[in-house]
Amino acid sequence: MESWKAERAAQSARRRIRAELQRRGLPPDPQECGSSDLPSPAQALQHSLWLCDTIREHVEMGELDEAYNALGFVQGILWAMRCADLHLLRSDLEG
Repeated sequence: MESWKAERAAQSARRRIRAELQRRGLPPDPQECGSSDLPSPAQALQHSLWLCDTIREHVEMGELDEAYNALGFVQGILWAMRCADLHLLRSDLEG
């Protein structure tokens, strides 16, 4: 039951990230951030997009703790970059 919440929230985050990348004129290319350097805003968004895909994989494997950890990171990026407020992010989980 909890798995659908994580997947639905990840889908909402994916849409918001793609829209923000498009608004910035950047390609919606999911990328794992392998560097220890601080990412640019574009890299943070692209890494978050990549994480949205890993959330689906974690849910499919029954790894809900990992799915929610990744979702929390993605939602933190969305909030910090002013792509979504806390009320909106909460509503993604509550349905």
